[in-house]
Amino acid sequence: MHKIARGAPPLTLIGPEGPAMPGQPVLCTVNLALPRAYEVRAVRVEVWGVLRRVVGSLGWGPLRLWRWATERVIRTHHALPIGHKLGPGTASYRLEVPLPADAPPTARGRMLQMVYTLRARLDIPHAPDRWEVAPLRVHTSPPPWEGLPPSPREESISVRLEAPRTLVAGQRVQGSLALVASHPVVLNDLRLDLVQRERVPPREWAFTVGRVAFPSVSLGAYAERVLSFSLGIPPQAPPTCVLPHHCSIQWSLRLTARGYPRLAEVSVVVGTG
Repeated sequence: MHKIARGAPPLTLIGPEGPAMPGQPVLCTVNLALPRAYEVRAVRVEVWGVLRRVVGSLGWGPLRLWRWATERVIRTHHALPIGHKLGPGTASYRLEVPLPADAPPTARGRMLQMVYTLRARLDIPHAPDRWEVAPLRVHTSPPPWEGLPPSPREESISVRLEAPRTLVAGQRVQGSLALVASHPVVLNDLRLDLVQRERVPPREWAFTVGRVAFPSVSLGAYAERVLSFSLGIPPQAPPTCVLPHHCSIQWSLRLTARGYPRLAEVSVVVGTG
C-alpha cells in the first residue's frame, strides 16, 4: 500500500486506449484510493449504450426546440467480488466487460446519437456507493456497399461517377465525373454534394456536409466531358449504421445543377478511421 495523495479521488476508472469492438471484451482498470477502511462487497463495471433521437419539436423557424427521447439500449456488466475490508490505501483491479456482438457503433448525428459510457462502482453495504464514469467509443466494420439507390435522372444527360464507394471520416476522396449530353447544354452551378441522411421513423432528414462546386460546365452533343474532384469527409462524420427502433444513418453523393434537381445520386458507406 502507498500513501494517498491529498485530494486523490477514491475511485478512478481507466478505459481502453482505443475503440472497443462488438463481440470482444472491454478492458478497463479500476484504481482505488481509500482514505479509510471500507467494507466492500464488490467492484462493478458496466457498459451503457444510450440511444438519443429527436421525437418532435416546439416552435418554428430559428426558435424551434427539438424534443429528444433518451433510451438505454445496451447494458452489460462484470462484478469482481471482494467481501472484506479494503483500505486505507490504494489498490488496482483489471476487469473485462462483455460487449454484445450486435452492438451498434458510436454515432453522433444531428438528430440521432448512439453514445457509450463505462461506469465503475465500489459496492459498499449500508453506504453510498463510490462510482466513476468514463467515455467509451465503439467501432464496427463498415457494412458492404449495396449499390445504387433508385433515383430519377435527366434522360438527356448521362453521368458516370468514378470514386470509392467506401469512405473514411477525416480523409479526402479523389474521383472523377464523366458527363455526356444528347445536345449542347451549359450546366450552371454544378455541385457534387456529400449528403448525410438520418432516419428517425417516421421522418428523415438530409444534411449537406461536403460540397465540390463547378460554376459553369459546357457540354457538346455526345462529347464526353470529364471533371476531376477532391472531396473532404468531415473528421466527426458519424458512420453508416443501423440503430434500434429502425433508426439509421446513411450517406450518398448527389450531383445537381441549376434546372436539374438531381442529375445522379449514388449511395456510399462512411466508416471510422
